[in-house]
Amino acid sequence: MAARCLGCGVGRLLGGLRGVGARGPGVPRLWSSAPAAPPGSYQERIALAAREPAAFWGPLAKDVLVWDTPYHTVSDCDFRSGKIGWFLGGQLNVSVNCLDQHVQKSPESVALIWERDEPGTAVRITYRELLETTCRLANTLKRHGVCRGDRVAIYMPVSPMAVAAMLACARIGAVHTVIFAGFSAGSLAGRINDAKCKVLITFNQGLRGGRVVELKRIVDEAVKLCPSIQHVLVAHRTDNKVPMGNLDIPLEQLVFDYRPGDIFGCMADIGWITGHSYVVYGPLCNGATSVLFESTPVYPDAGRYWETVQRLKINQFYGAPTAFRLLLKYSDSWVKKYDRSSLRTLGSVGEPINHEAWEWLHQVVGDGRCTLVDTWWQTETGGICISPRPSEEGANILPCMAMRPLFGIVPVLMDEKGKVLEGGDVSGALCLSQAWPGMARTIYGDHQRFIDAYFKAFPAAFAFIVLKDGTGDVDVVVKELRSVVADKIAKYAVPDQVLVVKRLPKTRSGKVMRRLLRKIVTGQAQDLGDTTTLEDPSVISEILSAYQEYKDKRGAL
Repeated sequence: MAARCLGCGVGRLLGGLRGVGARGPGVPRLWSSAPAAPPGSYQERIALAAREPAAFWGPLAKDVLVWDTPYHTVSDCDFRSGKIGWFLGGQLNVSVNCLDQHVQKSPESVALIWERDEPGTAVRITYRELLETTCRLANTLKRHGVCRGDRVAIYMPVSPMAVAAMLACARIGAVHTVIFAGFSAGSLAGRINDAKCKVLITFNQGLRGGRVVELKRIVDEAVKLCPSIQHVLVAHRTDNKVPMGNLDIPLEQLVFDYRPGDIFGCMADIGWITGHSYVVYGPLCNGATSVLFESTPVYPDAGRYWETVQRLKINQFYGAPTAFRLLLKYSDSWVKKYDRSSLRTLGSVGEPINHEAWEWLHQVVGDGRCTLVDTWWQTETGGICISPRPSEEGANILPCMAMRPLFGIVPVLMDEKGKVLEGGDVSGALCLSQAWPGMARTIYGDHQRFIDAYFKAFPAAFAFIVLKDGTGDVDVVVKELRSVVADKIAKYAVPDQVLVVKRLPKTRSGKVMRRLLRKIVTGQAQDLGDTTTLEDPSVISEILSAYQEYKDKRGAL
Protein backbone atom coordinates (compact mmCIF):
# COMPACT_ATOMS: atom_id res chain seq x y z
CA MET A 1 0.00 0.00 0.00
CA ALA A 2 1.29 3.46 -0.85
CA ALA A 3 0.26 6.90 0.37
CA ARG A 4 0.16 9.64 -2.24
CA CYS A 5 -0.18 13.41 -1.93
CA LEU A 6 -2.83 15.04 -4.10
CA GLY A 7 -1.06 18.39 -3.89
CA CYS A 8 -2.29 21.85 -3.03
CA GLY A 9 -2.87 23.92 -6.16
CA VAL A 10 -5.18 23.39 -9.10
CA GLY A 11 -2.29 23.10 -11.53
CA ARG A 12 -0.46 20.54 -9.41
CA LEU A 13 -3.52 18.83 -8.01
CA LEU A 14 -4.00 15.66 -9.98
CA GLY A 15 -2.03 15.82 -13.19
CA GLY A 16 -3.10 16.83 -16.68
CA LEU A 17 -6.72 17.22 -17.71
CA ARG A 18 -7.58 14.36 -20.05
CA GLY A 19 -10.67 12.53 -21.16
CA VAL A 20 -11.96 9.76 -18.93
CA GLY A 21 -14.79 7.27 -19.20
CA ALA A 22 -16.32 5.79 -22.30
CA ARG A 23 -16.81 9.06 -24.19
CA GLY A 24 -14.18 11.33 -22.68
CA PRO A 25 -14.81 14.88 -21.48
CA GLY A 26 -16.02 16.33 -24.78
CA VAL A 27 -19.40 17.91 -25.43
CA PRO A 28 -22.06 15.34 -24.46
CA ARG A 29 -24.27 13.92 -27.19
CA LEU A 30 -27.93 14.62 -26.64
CA TRP A 31 -29.92 11.54 -27.63
CA SER A 32 -32.82 12.51 -29.91
CA SER A 33 -35.20 15.41 -29.45
CA ALA A 34 -36.58 14.69 -26.02
CA PRO A 35 -40.32 15.03 -25.46
CA ALA A 36 -41.55 17.09 -22.56
CA ALA A 37 -42.67 15.60 -19.27
CA PRO A 38 -46.29 14.40 -19.22
CA PRO A 39 -48.72 17.35 -19.16
CA GLY A 40 -51.73 17.71 -16.93
CA SER A 41 -52.68 18.66 -13.39
CA TYR A 42 -50.98 17.29 -10.29
CA GLN A 43 -53.71 14.70 -9.80
CA GLU A 44 -53.57 13.63 -13.46
CA ARG A 45 -49.81 13.17 -13.34
CA ILE A 46 -49.98 11.31 -10.02
CA ALA A 47 -52.56 8.96 -11.55
CA LEU A 48 -50.51 8.46 -14.72
CA ALA A 49 -47.31 7.67 -12.80
CA ALA A 50 -49.16 5.08 -10.71
CA ARG A 51 -51.19 3.56 -13.55
CA GLU A 52 -48.63 3.65 -16.36
CA PRO A 53 -45.09 4.14 -14.99
CA ALA A 54 -43.53 3.72 -18.44
CA ALA A 55 -45.71 6.47 -19.92
CA PHE A 56 -44.70 8.83 -17.12
CA TRP A 57 -41.00 8.05 -16.55
CA GLY A 58 -40.05 7.28 -20.15
CA PRO A 59 -40.54 10.79 -21.59
CA LEU A 60 -39.19 12.39 -18.42
CA ALA A 61 -35.96 10.36 -18.53
CA LYS A 62 -35.40 11.35 -22.15
CA ASP A 63 -36.08 15.00 -21.38
CA VAL A 64 -33.95 15.32 -18.24
CA LEU A 65 -31.01 12.95 -18.71
CA VAL A 66 -28.19 12.65 -21.25
CA TRP A 67 -27.91 9.08 -22.55
CA ASP A 68 -24.94 7.40 -24.24
CA THR A 69 -27.15 4.51 -25.36
CA PRO A 70 -30.95 4.73 -25.40
CA TYR A 71 -32.92 2.29 -23.27
CA HIS A 72 -35.33 -0.14 -24.90
CA THR A 73 -37.58 -0.84 -21.88
CA VAL A 74 -38.57 1.69 -19.22
CA SER A 75 -39.11 -0.76 -16.35
CA ASP A 76 -39.16 -4.42 -15.39
CA CYS A 77 -40.00 -4.72 -11.70
CA ASP A 78 -41.54 -7.37 -9.48
CA PHE A 79 -41.62 -6.80 -5.72
CA ARG A 80 -42.58 -10.43 -5.11
CA SER A 81 -39.17 -11.59 -6.29
CA GLY A 82 -37.25 -8.43 -5.43
CA LYS A 83 -36.49 -7.70 -9.09
CA ILE A 84 -36.05 -4.00 -9.80
CA GLY A 85 -35.00 -2.86 -13.27
CA TRP A 86 -35.30 0.56 -14.88
CA PHE A 87 -34.33 1.87 -18.32
CA LEU A 88 -33.11 -1.52 -19.50
CA GLY A 89 -30.48 -1.46 -22.23
CA GLY A 90 -29.68 2.19 -21.61
CA GLN A 91 -26.28 3.56 -20.68
CA LEU A 92 -25.39 6.93 -19.21
CA ASN A 93 -22.82 8.49 -16.89
CA VAL A 94 -24.04 10.39 -13.86
CA SER A 95 -20.88 12.53 -13.85
CA VAL A 96 -21.66 13.71 -17.38
CA ASN A 97 -25.23 14.46 -16.36
CA CYS A 98 -24.08 16.43 -13.31
CA LEU A 99 -21.27 18.36 -15.02
CA ASP A 100 -20.67 18.20 -18.78
CA GLN A 101 -24.16 19.14 -19.91
CA HIS A 102 -24.11 22.26 -17.72
CA VAL A 103 -20.55 23.21 -18.74
CA GLN A 104 -21.74 23.08 -22.35
CA LYS A 105 -24.57 25.53 -21.63
CA SER A 106 -23.20 27.76 -18.86
CA PRO A 107 -19.62 26.92 -17.78
CA GLU A 108 -19.23 29.80 -15.34
CA SER A 109 -22.43 29.12 -13.41
CA VAL A 110 -21.70 28.40 -9.76
CA ALA A 111 -22.05 24.72 -8.92
CA LEU A 112 -20.95 24.73 -5.27
CA ILE A 113 -20.65 27.28 -2.49
CA TRP A 114 -18.31 25.85 0.12
CA GLU A 115 -19.36 27.33 3.46
CA ARG A 116 -16.21 26.52 5.39
CA ASP A 117 -15.95 26.13 9.13
CA GLU A 118 -15.00 29.76 9.73
CA PRO A 119 -17.84 32.16 8.87
CA GLY A 120 -17.25 34.58 6.02
CA THR A 121 -14.77 32.38 4.14
CA ALA A 122 -17.11 30.83 1.58
CA VAL A 123 -15.59 29.66 -1.72
CA ARG A 124 -17.53 29.45 -4.99
CA ILE A 125 -16.76 26.71 -7.51
CA THR A 126 -18.09 26.91 -11.07
CA TYR A 127 -19.28 23.96 -13.09
CA ARG A 128 -16.20 24.31 -15.32
CA GLU A 129 -13.84 24.20 -12.34
CA LEU A 130 -15.63 21.24 -10.80
CA LEU A 131 -15.48 19.34 -14.11
CA GLU A 132 -11.73 20.01 -14.45
CA THR A 133 -11.00 18.80 -10.92
CA THR A 134 -13.24 15.77 -11.37
CA CYS A 135 -11.46 14.75 -14.59
CA ARG A 136 -8.02 15.16 -13.02
CA LEU A 137 -8.98 13.08 -10.04
CA ALA A 138 -10.55 10.46 -12.30
CA ASN A 139 -7.28 10.19 -14.21
CA THR A 140 -5.33 9.86 -10.97
CA LEU A 141 -7.57 6.99 -9.89
CA LYS A 142 -7.04 5.29 -13.24
CA ARG A 143 -3.26 5.70 -12.96
CA HIS A 144 -3.45 3.95 -9.60
CA GLY A 145 -5.20 0.98 -11.12
CA VAL A 146 -8.83 1.77 -10.31
CA CYS A 147 -11.09 0.14 -12.87
CA ARG A 148 -14.81 -0.14 -13.45
CA GLY A 149 -16.45 -1.94 -10.53
CA ASP A 150 -13.61 -1.28 -8.07
CA ARG A 151 -14.59 0.27 -4.76
CA VAL A 152 -13.15 3.57 -3.52
CA ALA A 153 -13.55 4.84 0.05
CA ILE A 154 -13.93 8.60 0.49
CA TYR A 155 -13.16 9.78 4.04
CA MET A 156 -13.34 13.55 3.73
CA PRO A 157 -15.15 16.50 5.31
CA VAL A 158 -17.85 18.33 3.38
CA SER A 159 -15.84 20.03 0.63
CA PRO A 160 -15.61 20.51 -3.15
CA MET A 161 -12.82 17.91 -3.29
CA ALA A 162 -15.10 15.32 -1.71
CA VAL A 163 -17.77 16.06 -4.32
CA ALA A 164 -15.17 15.80 -7.09
CA ALA A 165 -14.04 12.45 -5.67
CA MET A 166 -17.60 11.11 -5.82
CA LEU A 167 -18.07 12.31 -9.38
CA ALA A 168 -14.64 11.02 -10.44
CA CYS A 169 -15.57 7.54 -9.27
CA ALA A 170 -18.85 7.70 -11.16
CA ARG A 171 -17.04 8.97 -14.24
CA ILE A 172 -14.80 5.89 -14.55
CA GLY A 173 -17.39 3.39 -13.32
CA ALA A 174 -15.90 2.86 -9.87
CA VAL A 175 -18.15 2.45 -6.83
CA HIS A 176 -17.70 5.05 -4.10
CA THR A 177 -18.47 4.58 -0.43
CA VAL A 178 -18.49 7.93 1.34
CA ILE A 179 -17.68 7.57 5.04
CA PHE A 180 -18.60 10.28 7.54
CA ALA A 181 -15.40 12.10 8.53
CA GLY A 182 -16.35 11.93 12.21
CA PHE A 183 -16.02 8.15 12.43
CA SER A 184 -13.23 6.46 14.38
CA ALA A 185 -10.47 4.32 12.89
CA GLY A 186 -12.33 1.13 13.79
CA SER A 187 -15.57 2.31 12.22
CA LEU A 188 -13.70 3.48 9.12
CA ALA A 189 -11.92 0.13 8.79
CA GLY A 190 -15.17 -1.79 9.12
CA ARG A 191 -16.77 0.11 6.26
CA ILE A 192 -13.69 -0.23 4.05
CA ASN A 193 -13.58 -3.98 4.65
CA ASP A 194 -17.31 -4.40 4.02
CA ALA A 195 -16.84 -3.02 0.50
CA LYS A 196 -13.29 -4.38 -0.02
CA CYS A 197 -12.15 -0.94 -1.14
CA LYS A 198 -9.02 -0.71 -3.29
CA VAL A 199 -8.24 2.98 -2.75
CA LEU A 200 -8.98 5.47 0.02
CA ILE A 201 -9.13 9.24 -0.56
CA THR A 202 -8.80 11.58 2.42
CA PHE A 203 -7.57 14.96 3.67
CA ASN A 204 -4.61 15.44 5.96
CA GLN A 205 -6.91 17.39 8.32
CA GLY A 206 -10.50 18.45 8.73
CA LEU A 207 -12.12 21.34 10.60
CA ARG A 208 -15.47 21.26 12.37
CA GLY A 209 -16.77 23.59 15.02
CA GLY A 210 -13.35 25.20 15.38
CA ARG A 211 -11.71 21.86 16.13
CA VAL A 212 -8.97 20.28 14.01
CA VAL A 213 -9.60 16.62 13.13
CA GLU A 214 -6.44 14.69 12.22
CA LEU A 215 -7.96 12.60 9.44
CA LYS A 216 -4.69 11.20 8.11
CA ARG A 217 -3.74 9.93 11.56
CA ILE A 218 -7.08 8.11 11.81
CA VAL A 219 -6.60 6.71 8.31
CA ASP A 220 -3.11 5.43 9.15
CA GLU A 221 -4.56 3.46 12.05
CA ALA A 222 -7.54 2.18 10.06
CA VAL A 223 -5.71 0.90 6.99
CA LYS A 224 -3.58 -1.42 9.13
CA LEU A 225 -6.79 -3.46 9.42
CA CYS A 226 -7.70 -3.23 5.72
CA PRO A 227 -5.86 -5.72 3.50
CA SER A 228 -7.74 -4.65 0.35
CA ILE A 229 -6.39 -1.07 0.39
CA GLN A 230 -3.60 -0.60 -2.16
CA HIS A 231 -3.33 3.19 -2.25
CA VAL A 232 -4.18 6.10 0.05
CA LEU A 233 -4.56 9.45 -1.72
CA VAL A 234 -4.17 12.45 0.59
CA ALA A 235 -5.27 16.01 -0.24
CA HIS A 236 -3.81 18.80 1.87
CA ARG A 237 -6.23 21.37 3.19
CA THR A 238 -5.34 24.85 1.92
CA ASP A 239 -6.97 28.21 1.25
CA ASN A 240 -6.65 27.68 -2.51
CA LYS A 241 -9.87 27.76 -4.44
CA VAL A 242 -10.46 24.22 -5.67
CA PRO A 243 -8.33 21.85 -3.56
CA MET A 244 -10.08 21.51 -0.64
CA GLY A 245 -24.92 3.72 -6.01
CA ASN A 246 -28.18 5.27 -6.82
CA LEU A 247 -29.20 6.99 -9.99
CA ASP A 248 -32.17 9.20 -9.17
CA ILE A 249 -34.25 11.36 -11.46
CA PRO A 250 -34.28 14.29 -9.02
CA LEU A 251 -37.61 15.88 -8.16
CA GLU A 252 -36.18 18.57 -5.90
CA GLN A 253 -37.46 21.33 -8.20
CA LEU A 254 -41.00 20.20 -7.42
CA VAL A 255 -40.63 19.78 -3.66
CA PHE A 256 -38.53 22.88 -2.91
CA ASP A 257 -39.74 25.28 -5.63
CA TYR A 258 -36.21 25.56 -7.01
CA ARG A 259 -35.84 28.20 -9.74
CA PRO A 260 -32.89 29.11 -11.98
CA GLY A 261 -30.40 31.23 -10.05
CA ASP A 262 -31.51 30.00 -6.62
CA ILE A 263 -29.10 28.97 -3.86
CA PHE A 264 -30.06 25.54 -2.49
CA GLY A 265 -28.91 25.01 1.10
CA CYS A 266 -29.04 21.45 2.40
CA MET A 267 -27.10 21.25 5.67
CA ALA A 268 -26.46 17.49 5.53
CA ASP A 269 -23.06 15.81 5.54
CA ILE A 270 -22.24 14.08 2.26
CA GLY A 271 -21.50 10.90 4.21
CA TRP A 272 -25.25 10.36 4.61
CA ILE A 273 -27.90 9.69 1.97
CA THR A 274 -29.36 13.20 2.32
CA GLY A 275 -25.98 14.62 1.34
CA HIS A 276 -25.71 12.23 -1.60
CA SER A 277 -29.16 13.06 -2.99
CA TYR A 278 -29.71 16.69 -1.98
CA VAL A 279 -26.21 18.18 -1.69
CA VAL A 280 -24.46 16.45 -4.60
CA TYR A 281 -26.36 14.44 -7.21
CA GLY A 282 -29.81 16.06 -7.10
CA PRO A 283 -28.73 19.71 -7.27
CA LEU A 284 -25.90 19.14 -9.75
CA CYS A 285 -28.00 17.03 -12.11
CA ASN A 286 -30.47 19.93 -12.17
CA GLY A 287 -27.74 22.51 -12.79
CA ALA A 288 -28.37 24.13 -9.42
CA THR A 289 -26.07 25.95 -7.01
CA SER A 290 -25.61 23.79 -3.89
CA VAL A 291 -24.22 24.84 -0.51
CA LEU A 292 -21.60 22.63 1.16
CA PHE A 293 -21.88 23.31 4.90
CA GLU A 294 -18.71 22.21 6.70
CA SER A 295 -19.43 23.55 10.20
CA THR A 296 -22.05 23.05 12.93
CA PRO A 297 -25.31 24.90 13.76
CA VAL A 298 -23.74 26.51 16.86
CA TYR A 299 -20.23 27.48 15.69
CA PRO A 300 -19.13 30.09 16.46
CA ASP A 301 -22.57 30.80 17.96
CA ALA A 302 -26.24 29.84 17.67
CA GLY A 303 -26.78 32.23 14.78
CA ARG A 304 -24.51 30.38 12.35
CA TYR A 305 -27.26 28.96 10.13
CA TRP A 306 -29.05 32.29 9.79
CA GLU A 307 -25.88 34.34 9.28
CA THR A 308 -25.08 31.93 6.46
CA VAL A 309 -28.58 32.37 4.99
CA GLN A 310 -28.14 36.15 5.04
CA ARG A 311 -24.62 36.17 3.58
CA LEU A 312 -25.21 33.57 0.84
CA LYS A 313 -28.84 34.59 0.22
CA ILE A 314 -30.05 30.99 0.47
CA ASN A 315 -33.51 30.37 -1.03
CA GLN A 316 -34.20 26.80 0.15
CA PHE A 317 -33.05 25.63 3.58
CA TYR A 318 -33.15 21.88 4.31
CA GLY A 319 -32.16 20.65 7.76
CA ALA A 320 -32.79 18.09 10.48
CA PRO A 321 -35.21 18.30 13.45
CA THR A 322 -32.35 17.39 15.79
CA ALA A 323 -30.58 20.61 14.81
CA PHE A 324 -33.78 22.64 15.06
CA ARG A 325 -34.48 21.31 18.57
CA LEU A 326 -30.93 22.21 19.56
CA LEU A 327 -31.41 25.79 18.35
CA LEU A 328 -34.76 26.03 20.17
CA LYS A 329 -32.78 26.14 23.41
CA TYR A 330 -31.38 29.53 22.42
CA SER A 331 -33.07 32.91 22.22
CA ASP A 332 -35.02 33.78 19.06
CA SER A 333 -32.80 36.85 18.83
CA TRP A 334 -30.13 34.63 17.25
CA VAL A 335 -32.52 34.16 14.34
CA LYS A 336 -34.07 37.62 14.11
CA LYS A 337 -30.78 39.53 14.03
CA TYR A 338 -30.17 38.21 10.49
CA ASP A 339 -32.00 38.96 7.23
CA ARG A 340 -33.80 35.84 6.03
CA SER A 341 -35.89 37.46 3.31
CA SER A 342 -34.20 35.34 0.61
CA LEU A 343 -35.80 32.17 2.02
CA ARG A 344 -38.84 30.77 0.17
CA THR A 345 -38.89 27.13 1.24
CA LEU A 346 -37.91 25.42 4.49
CA GLY A 347 -37.51 21.66 4.71
CA SER A 348 -37.24 19.05 7.45
CA VAL A 349 -35.49 15.71 6.92
CA GLY A 350 -34.12 12.69 8.76
CA GLU A 351 -36.71 12.06 11.47
CA PRO A 352 -40.21 13.15 12.52
CA ILE A 353 -40.39 16.81 13.49
CA ASN A 354 -42.25 17.74 16.68
CA HIS A 355 -44.88 20.51 16.78
CA GLU A 356 -42.74 22.94 18.79
CA ALA A 357 -39.87 22.71 16.32
CA TRP A 358 -42.24 22.94 13.32
CA GLU A 359 -43.94 26.08 14.64
CA TRP A 360 -40.58 27.68 15.50
CA LEU A 361 -39.19 26.92 12.06
CA HIS A 362 -42.31 28.25 10.34
CA GLN A 363 -43.06 31.31 12.47
CA VAL A 364 -39.62 32.44 13.67
CA VAL A 365 -37.23 31.32 10.94
CA GLY A 366 -39.69 31.64 8.06
CA ASP A 367 -41.64 34.62 9.45
CA GLY A 368 -44.84 32.69 8.73
CA ARG A 369 -44.44 33.26 4.98
CA CYS A 370 -42.18 30.39 3.82
CA THR A 371 -43.50 27.06 2.62
CA LEU A 372 -42.41 24.36 5.10
CA VAL A 373 -42.11 20.83 3.71
CA ASP A 374 -41.78 17.93 6.14
CA THR A 375 -40.26 15.26 3.90
CA TRP A 376 -40.57 11.49 4.47
CA TRP A 377 -38.12 9.07 2.92
CA GLN A 378 -35.42 6.57 3.80
CA THR A 379 -31.86 5.75 2.79
CA GLU A 380 -33.22 2.90 0.67
CA THR A 381 -35.70 5.09 -1.21
CA GLY A 382 -32.96 7.29 -2.69
CA GLY A 383 -35.00 10.47 -2.39
CA ILE A 384 -38.13 12.09 -1.01
CA CYS A 385 -41.26 9.91 -1.25
CA ILE A 386 -43.94 11.86 0.61
CA SER A 387 -44.05 15.64 1.05
CA PRO A 388 -46.59 18.49 1.17
CA ARG A 389 -45.26 19.67 -2.20
CA PRO A 390 -45.75 19.20 -5.10
CA SER A 391 -49.52 19.56 -4.95
CA GLU A 392 -52.47 21.25 -6.54
CA GLU A 393 -52.22 25.04 -6.55
CA GLY A 394 -52.99 26.44 -3.10
CA ALA A 395 -53.27 23.05 -1.38
CA ASN A 396 -52.99 23.26 2.39
CA ILE A 397 -50.04 22.15 4.50
CA LEU A 398 -50.65 20.60 7.92
CA PRO A 399 -47.95 20.95 10.60
CA CYS A 400 -45.68 17.92 11.10
CA MET A 401 -47.24 15.97 8.25
CA ALA A 402 -45.61 14.84 5.00
CA MET A 403 -49.07 14.47 3.44
CA ARG A 404 -48.72 13.72 -0.30
CA PRO A 405 -46.88 11.10 -2.36
CA LEU A 406 -44.51 12.20 -5.09
CA PHE A 407 -44.95 10.99 -8.64
CA GLY A 408 -44.51 7.23 -8.92
CA ILE A 409 -44.86 6.66 -5.18
CA VAL A 410 -47.95 4.55 -4.41
CA PRO A 411 -48.39 4.27 -0.63
CA VAL A 412 -50.83 1.80 0.91
CA LEU A 413 -51.76 0.68 4.41
CA MET A 414 -51.55 -3.07 5.05
CA ASP A 415 -52.63 -5.29 7.91
CA GLU A 416 -50.57 -8.05 9.52
CA LYS A 417 -51.60 -10.52 6.81
CA GLY A 418 -50.53 -8.27 3.95
CA LYS A 419 -54.04 -7.20 3.02
CA VAL A 420 -54.44 -3.64 1.73
CA LEU A 421 -56.69 -1.59 4.02
CA GLU A 422 -59.14 0.87 2.52
CA GLY A 423 -61.36 3.59 3.93
CA GLY A 424 -60.82 6.69 6.03
CA ASP A 425 -60.67 5.17 9.50
CA VAL A 426 -58.04 2.43 9.25
CA SER A 427 -54.52 1.96 10.55
CA GLY A 428 -51.73 -0.35 9.49
CA ALA A 429 -48.20 -0.49 8.15
CA LEU A 430 -47.20 2.13 5.58
CA CYS A 431 -45.95 0.29 2.49
CA LEU A 432 -44.95 1.43 -0.99
CA SER A 433 -46.66 -0.87 -3.44
CA GLN A 434 -44.68 -0.32 -6.64
CA ALA A 435 -41.14 0.50 -7.72
CA TRP A 436 -39.77 3.90 -8.74
CA PRO A 437 -36.49 4.82 -10.49
CA GLY A 438 -34.53 6.22 -7.54
CA MET A 439 -34.90 3.30 -5.14
CA ALA A 440 -32.15 0.94 -4.00
CA ARG A 441 -31.82 -2.19 -6.12
CA THR A 442 -29.66 -4.39 -3.91
CA ILE A 443 -27.18 -4.55 -1.03
CA TYR A 444 -23.66 -4.74 -2.39
CA GLY A 445 -22.42 -8.31 -2.35
CA ASP A 446 -25.49 -9.71 -0.59
CA HIS A 447 -28.66 -9.56 -2.68
CA GLN A 448 -30.37 -12.20 -0.54
CA ARG A 449 -30.04 -9.91 2.47
CA PHE A 450 -31.79 -7.23 0.40
CA ILE A 451 -34.66 -9.64 -0.34
CA ASP A 452 -34.92 -10.79 3.28
CA ALA A 453 -34.81 -7.29 4.74
CA TYR A 454 -37.26 -5.52 2.45
CA PHE A 455 -39.56 -8.08 0.86
CA LYS A 456 -40.32 -10.47 3.72
CA ALA A 457 -42.32 -10.09 6.94
CA PHE A 458 -40.49 -9.24 10.15
CA PRO A 459 -40.26 -12.29 12.46
CA ALA A 460 -40.73 -10.43 15.76
CA ALA A 461 -40.59 -7.07 17.51
CA PHE A 462 -38.78 -6.11 20.74
CA ALA A 463 -39.48 -2.76 22.37
CA PHE A 464 -37.19 -0.78 24.65
CA ILE A 465 -39.05 1.94 26.56
CA VAL A 466 -38.10 4.69 29.00
CA LEU A 467 -40.73 5.65 31.59
CA LYS A 468 -41.23 9.05 33.14
CA ASP A 469 -40.35 9.50 36.79
CA GLY A 470 -43.20 8.56 39.09
CA THR A 471 -44.79 6.06 36.72
CA GLY A 472 -46.86 3.45 38.54
CA ASP A 473 -46.86 -0.32 38.17
CA VAL A 474 -44.58 -1.22 35.25
CA ASP A 475 -46.56 -4.32 34.29
CA VAL A 476 -49.74 -2.25 34.06
CA VAL A 477 -48.00 0.34 31.89
CA VAL A 478 -46.64 -2.33 29.54
CA LYS A 479 -50.10 -3.88 29.22
CA GLU A 480 -51.57 -0.48 28.39
CA LEU A 481 -48.80 0.12 25.87
CA ARG A 482 -49.58 -3.11 24.05
CA SER A 483 -53.26 -2.18 23.96
CA VAL A 484 -52.55 1.29 22.56
CA VAL A 485 -50.27 -0.08 19.84
CA ALA A 486 -52.87 -2.65 18.80
CA ASP A 487 -55.60 0.00 18.74
CA LYS A 488 -53.74 2.91 17.15
CA ILE A 489 -51.38 1.07 14.78
CA ALA A 490 -52.16 -2.62 14.26
CA LYS A 491 -52.19 -5.90 16.14
CA TYR A 492 -49.16 -7.18 14.25
CA ALA A 493 -47.17 -4.15 15.46
CA VAL A 494 -47.58 -5.10 19.14
CA PRO A 495 -44.06 -5.89 20.43
CA ASP A 496 -43.43 -9.49 21.44
CA GLN A 497 -41.18 -8.38 24.29
CA VAL A 498 -41.01 -5.07 26.17
CA LEU A 499 -38.01 -4.05 28.26
CA VAL A 500 -38.03 -0.95 30.48
CA VAL A 501 -34.65 0.81 30.62
CA LYS A 502 -33.41 4.04 32.20
CA ARG A 503 -31.89 5.39 28.98
CA LEU A 504 -31.60 4.60 25.29
CA PRO A 505 -28.26 4.52 23.44
CA LYS A 506 -28.21 7.89 21.69
CA THR A 507 -25.57 9.61 19.61
CA ARG A 508 -24.40 13.12 20.40
CA SER A 509 -26.88 14.37 17.79
CA GLY A 510 -29.77 12.69 19.63
CA LYS A 511 -30.43 9.69 17.37
CA VAL A 512 -31.07 6.24 18.86
CA MET A 513 -28.51 3.62 17.75
CA ARG A 514 -31.06 0.89 17.08
CA ARG A 515 -28.49 -1.55 15.73
CA LEU A 516 -26.98 -1.83 19.23
CA LEU A 517 -30.35 -2.78 20.69
CA ARG A 518 -30.90 -5.28 17.87
CA LYS A 519 -27.55 -6.94 18.52
CA ILE A 520 -28.21 -7.17 22.25
CA VAL A 521 -31.51 -9.03 21.83
CA THR A 522 -30.18 -11.31 19.07
CA GLY A 523 -27.26 -12.59 21.12
CA GLN A 524 -24.55 -10.47 19.49
CA ALA A 525 -23.66 -8.29 22.48
CA GLN A 526 -19.98 -9.28 22.16
CA ASP A 527 -19.85 -7.77 18.67
CA LEU A 528 -21.53 -4.37 18.95
CA GLY A 529 -19.13 -2.75 16.49
CA ASP A 530 -18.21 0.93 16.68
CA THR A 531 -19.78 2.81 19.60
CA THR A 532 -17.64 5.96 19.54
CA THR A 533 -20.54 8.15 18.43
CA LEU A 534 -22.53 7.39 21.60
CA GLU A 535 -23.14 10.37 23.85
CA ASP A 536 -22.44 8.17 26.90
CA PRO A 537 -21.00 4.67 26.25
CA SER A 538 -21.89 3.57 29.80
CA VAL A 539 -25.51 3.26 28.68
CA ILE A 540 -24.59 -0.07 27.04
CA SER A 541 -23.70 -1.74 30.35
CA GLU A 542 -26.95 -0.41 31.85
CA ILE A 543 -29.03 -1.95 29.06
CA LEU A 544 -27.12 -5.24 29.16
CA SER A 545 -27.75 -5.53 32.91
CA ALA A 546 -31.44 -4.73 32.49
CA TYR A 547 -31.73 -7.25 29.66
CA GLN A 548 -30.06 -9.99 31.71
CA GLU A 549 -32.43 -9.33 34.63
CA TYR A 550 -35.34 -9.46 32.18
CA LYS A 551 -34.21 -12.84 30.83
CA ASP A 552 -33.64 -14.22 34.32
CA LYS A 553 -37.14 -13.16 35.29
CA ARG A 554 -38.92 -14.55 32.22
CA GLY A 555 -36.57 -17.38 31.29
CA ALA A 556 -34.42 -17.50 28.17
CA LEU A 557 -36.10 -15.74 25.24
